[in-house]
Amino acid sequence: MITTLQPKLLAAALAAAAFLLAGTAHAALEAGVDYAVVPEPDEKPAPDAELSVTEFFNFSCPACNASQPYIDTWLLTIPDNVVWQRQPVQFQQWNGLFARLYFVLEGFGKEEELYREVFRALHRDRKLLNSEGRMVDWLVEDHGFDEEATEQAFDSFTVKTKIKRNNRLRERFGVSSTPTFIIADRYILLRPTGTSNEKLMENITALIDMIRAGEAI
Repeated sequence: MITTLQPKLLAAALAAAAFLLAGTAHAALEAGVDYAVVPEPDEKPAPDAELSVTEFFNFSCPACNASQPYIDTWLLTIPDNVVWQRQPVQFQQWNGLFARLYFVLEGFGKEEELYREVFRALHRDRKLLNSEGRMVDWLVEDHGFDEEATEQAFDSFTVKTKIKRNNRLRERFGVSSTPTFIIADRYILLRPTGTSNEKLMENITALIDMIRAGEAI
């Protein structure tokens, strides 16, 4: 059945449509304010190249936890030919445990399934996951992991190798805080004071658009 909108409803609908259309346009970002080139950058990518967005995070970081819902929303409409990657950051021994935990999850193919569960356990449920033993217990008791295999994974050659590579990446890109986002292994997204998580994700899309248009430095 076709209905005719009342004038006020029609005006409201048109205004809403105009607002949504305006939201699809991204203002150009300013180099040195909104983004910068990393210390050891890759070459400028071709406009049609596959682009990576790498999130450097730490499970114990409150800001990383707060950003996750916005990241999840952004990933629902991730631009074409763009891949999302994660790298855990370890600035201290405590944080090193969480980097190892992520790589253990990755080794079992459970990183996507349990990535957010780790954040919830730490920041919502206040689980005291401050030792390898407690992390193993949590994985075994709450998520059905095999205890012996999990203990071996934490000290495995594979995890140690990933930790070394991870440290080299962090140093290469000059990552000093979390969360940090690196686009195309060349650009680091900056966060001017007052930038919301929602705006930060919009800026990732805007920077991708600039790369595609050949406008990024």
